[in-house]
Amino acid sequence: MSRTAKNQKDFKVSNLSDWRGSENEYAVLVAPYFQYPQNKSQIYSKALEHNVCLMAWEHIALLLEYEVKETENYSLESLWNSSQMIARDSSLAFANRQDCFLRKIDRFVAKKLQMEEGIYEKELEKYKRFLVIRGKTEINYWKNQIELIKEYSQEQAIRELIAAKKLNEKIAVITSYIDKLKC
Repeated sequence: MSRTAKNQKDFKVSNLSDWRGSENEYAVLVAPYFQYPQNKSQIYSKALEHNVCLMAWEHIALLLEYEVKETENYSLESLWNSSQMIARDSSLAFANRQDCFLRKIDRFVAKKLQMEEGIYEKELEKYKRFLVIRGKTEINYWKNQIELIKEYSQEQAIRELIAAKKLNEKIAVITSYIDKLKC
């Protein structure tokens, strides 16, 4: 939980489009819902520009929980193609392409779940509560780690710091490079 994407490049939206190639119709990026940028971000304009569907783990979990799956008679194409549908939406001004459009994706997912938006919001809220509990558990873990580190002897602390900074590995790489130059 402590790792978040710092900017739109971390999401690799353009790369997903390239990897999709010309023979595949869809590219989908799945990330934690609550780690997508909540306001403006280039990730949204890039997703619209490259037709990359932005979904969340929570969306996938709900689809799995409610056993929504594609069959011969039931297509998820509108979900996978949601960025293209949003890009075509004339109510979305070009200037607002960097605005968060997760709410629109939520509506697509709720529709596929055949769920009213209010009920969908309650389902999504369950994931928020779970993440809060998980976050508190992780905070306690790291606080315990801090207390353990405080008990280190000076010698043990120095060994840990040297290992954490990978100083011996850096020395080995430089030594190997220099040895090659000597030959």
